Amino acid sequence: ANLAITKTDGSLTEDPGTPVTYTLVTSNSGTSHSGCALVTDAFAPELSSCSWTCASAGGASCRASGTGNVDNLVGLPVGGTATFTATCNISASATGTLSNTGTITPAAGISDPNLANNSATDVDTLTALPADLSITKTDGATDVTAGGSTTCTITASNAGPGNVAAATV
Repeated sequence: ANLAITKTDGSLTEDPGTPVTYTLVTSNSGTSHSGCALVTDAFAPELSSCSWTCASAGGASCRASGTGNVDNLVGLPVGGTATFTATCNISASATGTLSNTGTITPAAGISDPNLANNSATDVDTLTALPADLSITKTDGATDVTAGGSTTCTITASNAGPGNVAAATV
């Protein structure tokens, strides 16, 4: 078997606080069946609420769906593919780059002549969307008696589109 995996989200940048969807395509271009190859994708710490589906073609087999990390046995006959689509939420406080790797491991006893294509990494630069912060303060009164008391209401809001992890009022 000659197993391979590709991984992409179709972009070079992602926005913190938004969902990201990855596509992992596993294939077998060898001359024999893969046996039960293991596909794994341990999602980066900046990602949460991950769920995935798997669609097989060309006689391949895989578990149809799951949540959390991908940890799925696939059967890949020659020319078969199993395509995983995973959606996760990117933490609103994530910064820098987001790197995520998917891997396919041959079953015990299965020879794979090219292990270099058995993992694939997607790397994105995280670009924060601008926030639109505003604050209002009111006591609801038009007149205040000297020496009296009043209660003020302060409202902070963000019209987005970007998220704000922390702000001081």
